[in-house]
Amino acid sequence: MKTISDKCEAIKFVLHPESENQIELEDWLRQEAPSITQTELQHIIKCIKSIVADIFEIHSAGHFGRAVIANDFISAVLRADEINVRYLRLYARFLVNYVAIGKLAQIFALTDPLVTIIKSIISLPEKEI
Repeated sequence: MKTISDKCEAIKFVLHPESENQIELEDWLRQEAPSITQTELQHIIKCIKSIVADIFEIHSAGHFGRAVIANDFISAVLRADEINVRYLRLYARFLVNYVAIGKLAQIFALTDPLVTIIKSIISLPEKEI
């Protein structure tokens, strides 16, 4: 899946369900979470699209999505429903892998090297973290 780096790409990602990114997102989610059900998959895709829409100022995400964007772990966990709690790590991995690093740095008010460090930590297998 291509990195989403500007509002035009975000609009295409959010509003076109048959886009190449949508298909690749589904494949990526199935690879990251092999036991995911179709219901869970659709729920996570909806939430990811909402988060991307908020990041690129298309429309606001819900409370859970805003907490994820704010990098507020406690609020994200407390606002997450059963599905999102189970797959919370996917949201972090998606943001780091598929939202442009510069945009993440802008959102989190971090410098690019720190985002790179975060990306390397999130990319580690679970046993190494």
